Amino acid sequence: MVSEWKSFFTYCDLYDIIRIEKFALYIFATMYEKEISFMEKENIIRKYFTLCGVFLVLLVLLWLTVCFTVQSSILRFISLLVLLLLVNPIKLIITKRTILSVLFNELDAHKFREIISDKRFVPPFWYRISGAISTGDYKTVVNMAATQIRKKNCSVRVKYACLSILARAYFELRDFEKLKVLYTKYEEYKKSYSSKSYFRKTNSMWSYYKYFSEQNYYACKTVCKERNMALKPKAWGSKYVKLQNDFYYAVACYSDGELETAKESFENIINTAPKMFLSKVSQKYLETIGTSSQPIVSEEEVLPQEDYRPFDVNTSNKIRRNRVVFVIMLSVLCILTVISSVSDYINQQNYNAKIAEFENDLNDALSDHYEQARFIRYFSTEYNGQYLDTLCIIDTTDGLDLASIVTYDGGETCDIIILKEDINIAKSYCIKSAVSDNYIGFRIFNSQISDGDFYYAIEFTYDDEKYWLGIDYIGETVIN
Repeated sequence: MVSEWKSFFTYCDLYDIIRIEKFALYIFATMYEKEISFMEKENIIRKYFTLCGVFLVLLVLLWLTVCFTVQSSILRFISLLVLLLLVNPIKLIITKRTILSVLFNELDAHKFREIISDKRFVPPFWYRISGAISTGDYKTVVNMAATQIRKKNCSVRVKYACLSILARAYFELRDFEKLKVLYTKYEEYKKSYSSKSYFRKTNSMWSYYKYFSEQNYYACKTVCKERNMALKPKAWGSKYVKLQNDFYYAVACYSDGELETAKESFENIINTAPKMFLSKVSQKYLETIGTSSQPIVSEEEVLPQEDYRPFDVNTSNKIRRNRVVFVIMLSVLCILTVISSVSDYINQQNYNAKIAEFENDLNDALSDHYEQARFIRYFSTEYNGQYLDTLCIIDTTDGLDLASIVTYDGGETCDIIILKEDINIAKSYCIKSAVSDNYIGFRIFNSQISDGDFYYAIEFTYDDEKYWLGIDYIGETVIN
């Protein structure tokens, strides 16, 4: 008897141990799964911020490059506007490759919603409403869409998109009475804004809703097939759209009494996208196949709340603060650009005034040496990093002369020293610099020359024809 009781207690202890081990394994597996999910979420967020940071650095470097290389402040301002216009498109590309890809490519609605609910983000309207409908949060979907439509400044496209997502929500809820009301509103929009291309699509979900209300399930299935055929399998987000099309196709088959086809389609949705709420809705349909009951997605009626607020107080304050910071930063950039533009304009005017004064002095100097002459072009030269001479090509009554521009009063006025008179085209000359110990060899050409073959290649116009002065020698000894 005692041995039997010992065996019994040993069995009980063993059973408890096995049960505890199974429970521990379940807890460990759950924690491990949550840890993996957390790490995946963090990796996506880290990747998003890293790519945004790299893009921001490149944007700043590009802007600084423009500032240092472009002299015109107007061009700097235009380039700043262009760079700012590139921010949103590039940010969208980064978001599509990181955050949005979780929902639209991986079909993981809960992970997507966890990411956009992270305190480091203030997700845009469409991210939040997409996350809500993909996780079956129909109350949030209805409230957000209805609130957006009621806004006075809501555009036609946004109203259309919100109406479409409302229709999708009520279709998934099987609230077909409200779906009919939305379709009537859609027809009003279509009549009022007939020029909009999105109202003219023949295979839109609105066509499906119309056929569905008429119990024309064959046409409903045709719409779904056409929409799937129009999809590019490798295109971004095609999995998400196909999932919706397949669900609508399955519901049409279910309503048409093609229960085997409907069952196969619903099971495919469950297997393909188990982390999307449509898989749960599909499961509810499967549970009613072979019974007389109808799928119930929600036990209560889903209606918009009049006092609904899309954000809590803290998030609203954060959004307001971010907007203020953005406006301040943009204003500062614009003010700095305007100040830079005004400064550049003043400097340019001062420079032009100095040039005009210098050229007046140069004309006075020419009149002291010639009865009739005009300068064609003047330019400064350097050799081995040292100032060489400022040369001037002069048009005289006898032909072309080359002179050196000098000053004897610290730059208050200028004078010229004639280096070579009556220059012949294509003939080589070597003259002594007026202000240095170097000799300068040059020729004048009537065809274009390459800069790489000369120390200086100066283009000028003489008698309405183009010529080039090429300096091919600079040295301390004279050459023939």
